[in-house]
Amino acid sequence: LGNVIGALEGSGGTGLKAMVCAHMDEVGMLVKHIEEDGTLKVQYNGVLDYRALLSAEVDVWTNQGAVPGVVGVKSRHLMKPEELAAPMGAEDLWVDVGASRGDETSALGIRVGDPILSQPNFRCLSGSTVLSKALDNRAGVAVLLTAMREIAAQRPDYTIYFVGSVMEEVGARGAGVAANSIEPHLAVALDTVPGRDPATGPAQSAVVVGNGPTIRIADTATLYHRRLM
Repeated sequence: LGNVIGALEGSGGTGLKAMVCAHMDEVGMLVKHIEEDGTLKVQYNGVLDYRALLSAEVDVWTNQGAVPGVVGVKSRHLMKPEELAAPMGAEDLWVDVGASRGDETSALGIRVGDPILSQPNFRCLSGSTVLSKALDNRAGVAVLLTAMREIAAQRPDYTIYFVGSVMEEVGARGAGVAANSIEPHLAVALDTVPGRDPATGPAQSAVVVGNGPTIRIADTATLYHRRLM
């Protein structure tokens, strides 16, 4: 399916297996249609907040590489009050790659189905805080790689499978395939969760950035065994 799996064989012959998983994909869009004026109509690939897309610089990933573009939306000056109040969907957006005709866009190598992702924007802020697109789940992958290095030196008596999974943003499909293939006795998923901010109080999230990792008790799909806490 596209997962990347590495195994650290156990030293004790117990036959026990653990899986540690972090997803490698990120939310984005797909090219749905190439318009006659050269712009691209899109559909979401994963759960996106359209408010973060307006005027965003993006890359359309073709077989020949990335083609830069920008997300467009109807001018604020021409929108009626009811349009401003209504939720915005993918059908209200387009991507402009600088072409003036559909054949010019096609000549850039762009095809229906090509993925569209926000352009890289990694920056260090004050202290140890970083700003970047797709920290969900670049953060989890970074933790996974660090854990691989540290655990490899310890050689536990059970076998650990480290999984970089695909398609989490469209239904956690990669993790399910990996789990059914490996059949671990225990699985741990590394991911991000909503944290406190000026609009989110402690009743909505107990997570504070900088206070260390979080172990979830439950989410919308799973209740976790308390012996793992």
